[in-house]
Amino acid sequence: MNGSMRCRWAMTALFAAMLALAAAGAAAQEMQGDRPDFPESTVTVPVRSLQIEGGYTFRWLDGDSEHVLGELLLRWGVLEWMELRFAVNSLVWSINGGTSLGKDDPMAGVKVQLLQDGGTGPAWIPDITLTLGGTVPVGFGDPHESPFRPEAGLHMGWTLGGAASLNVSGVYSYDSDDGRRYHRWVAGTALWIAVTDRLDCYAEYTAEYPRGCGGNDAHYAGAGGTFLLLENFVVDLRAGLRLDRRREYLAGIGFVGRMDDLY
Repeated sequence: MNGSMRCRWAMTALFAAMLALAAAGAAAQEMQGDRPDFPESTVTVPVRSLQIEGGYTFRWLDGDSEHVLGELLLRWGVLEWMELRFAVNSLVWSINGGTSLGKDDPMAGVKVQLLQDGGTGPAWIPDITLTLGGTVPVGFGDPHESPFRPEAGLHMGWTLGGAASLNVSGVYSYDSDDGRRYHRWVAGTALWIAVTDRLDCYAEYTAEYPRGCGGNDAHYAGAGGTFLLLENFVVDLRAGLRLDRRREYLAGIGFVGRMDDLY
């Protein structure tokens, strides 16, 4: 069995295991991060709290490999309904016949709550948040693009009852590829299951329109989970694969930590 078939069988087994665990129920974790799935959480960080998120991702595409280390996101709660966000640029290196090294551009922005139902209204009404931000063009190498890149995202979440929840995100950005501008849309949905009071698992689907300037759409399936290691510290694990003819796989690990009542 070749590597492609092994990866597909592993992903199928992971999805099947998550479905088998869906019957188990527990309270959801109080602390929510914006990783490891694509859809972001529909809560903001508490006032006077600093939340730090980061990790490592390995991506394999048609024989070439890419490593992303850092993925740091700093989230600072300034109001009950708003947080400030700063994504520190990650170290990216690729191996495709040779080795290239670079840093992507950091991003600054805000996240605001538009609607927080709190479970008091009809089940079909979601919690809704909005993110606004843009890159600071100070990176270098292949991941860096000199023009400013604005980005806006709308994020919705539903509690499905018991241990299940559903998150949906749509993100627009005005990207650049070798100096050529293009519009990029990414949408994704993730189903979360609380397995225990410490372990949550998810399955997700994500689509990119387009992948690059003049490029084709890309569709992905992924799965993973988070584990509450300490009261304010969560570790995560994820894996995914592309669903069209191109052979692309990814895997990653990460963490979310929070410090409360800093002033």
